Amino acid sequence: MQTIQFEDEQRVYLVENAITRECCLIQSGIGITQRNLESFGTKYRMTSEEFYKKYQKGEADDDLEIMHSAS
Repeated sequence: MQTIQFEDEQRVYLVENAITRECCLIQSGIGITQRNLESFGTKYRMTSEEFYKKYQKGEADDDLEIMHSAS
């Protein structure tokens, strides 16, 4: 098996690019989550904070979509 050798500059470049790519994926996931929360709030006429308080008290509706959102 052949070993690939990298110079220090190449290692830094590879790591920086990997970190940048992961940051982009995280930002994308945050955006998707924010849109989902906004959609949920519009549909059920409550903020996620209001829902969570009701959920903790056992007052949340047992609708499957709502329970999925809580998990």
